[in-house]
Amino acid sequence: MGENQTGRCFWLLAALAGLLLLLGGCSTEDGNQTKEEAATVLRFIWWGGDQRKENTLKVIELFEKANPGVKIEAVPLSSNSEVSKETVMGYGRGDAPDIIQGDYNFIYNFINRKLFEPLDTYMDSGTLDLTDVDPAFLASGRANDGKLYAVNVGSNAQTFLVNTKVFADNKVELPKDGYSIDDLQATLKELKAKVKTPGFAPLGSMIDLTYYLRARGVSMYNPEGTELGYQDDQIMADYLRTQQKWTDEGLIYTGGSVSNNKSHPLVTGLTAFYPVVTNQAATISSFTSDSLKLFHYPVVDPKVEGKFLRPSMFLSVSAFSKHKEVAAQFISFFMNDPEANDILNGERGVPVVSKIAGRLFAKQDAANQEQYLYIEKLKTQVKPIDPPVPSSSTSLNNALTRIKNKVFAGTVSPEEGAAEYRIEAAKILNRGRAE
Repeated sequence: MGENQTGRCFWLLAALAGLLLLLGGCSTEDGNQTKEEAATVLRFIWWGGDQRKENTLKVIELFEKANPGVKIEAVPLSSNSEVSKETVMGYGRGDAPDIIQGDYNFIYNFINRKLFEPLDTYMDSGTLDLTDVDPAFLASGRANDGKLYAVNVGSNAQTFLVNTKVFADNKVELPKDGYSIDDLQATLKELKAKVKTPGFAPLGSMIDLTYYLRARGVSMYNPEGTELGYQDDQIMADYLRTQQKWTDEGLIYTGGSVSNNKSHPLVTGLTAFYPVVTNQAATISSFTSDSLKLFHYPVVDPKVEGKFLRPSMFLSVSAFSKHKEVAAQFISFFMNDPEANDILNGERGVPVVSKIAGRLFAKQDAANQEQYLYIEKLKTQVKPIDPPVPSSSTSLNNALTRIKNKVFAGTVSPEEGAAEYRIEAAKILNRGRAE
């Protein structure tokens, strides 16, 4: 999922699991802090760009002003994989971060090894106030034991962002609600025929495979993460064939890597549809005066709903923090404080705290309101999110990319590619279980 490359790091966790109990620096006793200490110092680790860093530092400053004697040591990093690596190494050194930002797949590698603190006690005491959060938004942070180990900060979804000006200028209509993948193909072909901009391709990138599989009634992996979640390889072959066909016909953009800045192909007019996560919409929109609109993925099977809401990211507390109560207090402030959230401005996804979401929506321009309206609409349509991906997902993704390249080069058929991927996936997943 995006930046998630955590699988390579978690072999360390298995080796550390027994060692952690012996590390003097990882005592679970809050009494290790002497009363003479001048300040209670907690480390907060997260990933994100410059704007997230700037805003988060301002929120930390607000919290410190409201809580004299508490110091939050900020550790901003560039990617989820860097957070994963630093967190793992911190546990090994005996100085793990107190507060950790993780994504959906990231957190379960730690939860399952009892490295995160259950937060229900802090909710019961009122230290962590989640009373204005729909319990459905908290479910993804609960483990099989029913306890809450990670607080979902915001919600987002996979979808298209479309440049409506491209449609209007070329007199092409957007598909209607409930449109099929065949309808999408027809629209892509119409745009390709009418738009004369050199290098134009109507679809910026292929529809996400996870969505496609869900929309066919299956999943990428089984709930245990021990094998593929579909039995019929024709489903994968259909996906590969569609991507191959659309690429060969010039319907999919192949202009190189894409960044969310003024060079984005939606901004430069080189594409009309681009798959995004909803909280990316406002950033991309800020670089163009064109009207960009969130637009749902196509229906693949009329009997199956593939859309889902996903937690944008979580905040968790280390099981070995010396200051768990203060860490929970900070998370509560981060979630609920109006001034703090005016600064954060929903950049991590539509806030799950209802009053905060309502407050921020009223302050947004049309481009920023788009994700709030879209998430609200999706609430009544979605199916539950799939279980977290296996820790070997990076290797699995690499294997699939290699096989896709063979299919696109014409050296194997989509059916042969799908069969080869099943064999490769079984090897990788079996190796993961052995480790």
